[in-house]
Amino acid sequence: MFADPDDTEAKNLQADAYEQLGYQAEVPQYRAIFLTAAQATTASVPGPASTPTASTPSSPCPSICSSISPGFMWTPPRQPT
Repeated sequence: MFADPDDTEAKNLQADAYEQLGYQAEVPQYRAIFLTAAQATTASVPGPASTPTASTPSSPCPSICSSISPGFMWTPPRQPT
């Protein structure tokens, strides 16, 4: 597959092998790794990820945390007295 990236038969064979390894894995992490590899092998290469907005790096933790998990309660650390 690495010698000829356009070989769909080799990609499908490798994806089938990864899929079988994923179904036979007892550890959930290995199962996820193999099944993700099988999906990535057959899927086309995705485009570039979306670019972050200019406000993302300067956002304070409470706004980022609330956007990730609405139920998360953030309290700032105590300042030494």
